[in-house]
Amino acid sequence: MTTTRTPRRPLWTDLPVAVRSEALRLFGVAVRGEQSQSGGFTPGVASRLSLRDGRRVFVKAIPADHDLAGTYRAEAAIAGCLPPQTPAPARWWTTELEGWVLTAFDDVEGRHPDLAPGSADLPAVLDAVAALGSTLTPCPYAAAPTAVSEFGPLFGGWGALRAAPPADLDDWSQRHLDALVATETMCLDAMAGDTLLHTDLRDDNLMIATRTGRVLVIDWAWPARGAAWVDVASLVPQLIRAGHSPAAAEDLLAGITGWSGTDPEVLTSYAVAMTGLWERDWRTATSPGLREYRRGAATAGRQWVAHRTGWQ
Repeated sequence: MTTTRTPRRPLWTDLPVAVRSEALRLFGVAVRGEQSQSGGFTPGVASRLSLRDGRRVFVKAIPADHDLAGTYRAEAAIAGCLPPQTPAPARWWTTELEGWVLTAFDDVEGRHPDLAPGSADLPAVLDAVAALGSTLTPCPYAAAPTAVSEFGPLFGGWGALRAAPPADLDDWSQRHLDALVATETMCLDAMAGDTLLHTDLRDDNLMIATRTGRVLVIDWAWPARGAAWVDVASLVPQLIRAGHSPAAAEDLLAGITGWSGTDPEVLTSYAVAMTGLWERDWRTATSPGLREYRRGAATAGRQWVAHRTGWQ
């Protein structure tokens, strides 16, 4: 994606001296160079560092009193308990001092995968999503909140839109608003399970490693414990955004355990609920990039819902 999602990130060199000194002690060598990363929606440090001994490391840091600091702590905690076979970068260490949360991970030399129809990256993406369900069941992160408790307060977007319809709500949504409201929370009970979920699978939270061709899942900021199908289903609107038809996107997932065995009505309800969340929230997004993402996701979600329901 070409949209700049955040203002200039703080750099490694912007961190307090004491924080960098502790990191150097943990690295065991000095830092030779830095490459700041521009993707994502959070304002913390996100830099690839080259070390004097030739190693490379990815560091993330944010002020400890920032509203999003809890997501950085959760990501660090999750990375520390993932099974070795999980398709995710390993954590080196995490520390908190001088008012900063700082974590170091394996650096992944690679790129975000192409999710477009016909892409050679798709098999590796599907392998990674399938591996999440198999390697992260039972849930290895005891502190993960349940999917029901996390998504329950978020679902209900269509109800909010019906109560106060925005002037720019599209015609399709207006015509089917009552049916959307009636459907959007039916999936919640079926989201219960014992798999560690990423909950935010999209192209820029996936990295395809240059050396191995393996896809790794990054940015575990919003974990939940729930049914494995949730992460699988979350990929559908991302595939639609990349150019797949809804039917083609679902066909790609047909062989993944957790998708084929899920009640079709549950999947339809989930599609409705996620689309309502995006449709409600894109107008109040805090940055142009986040607004653009949510609006595009809502458009893809409406296509998915229309496919599943047949609503014209």
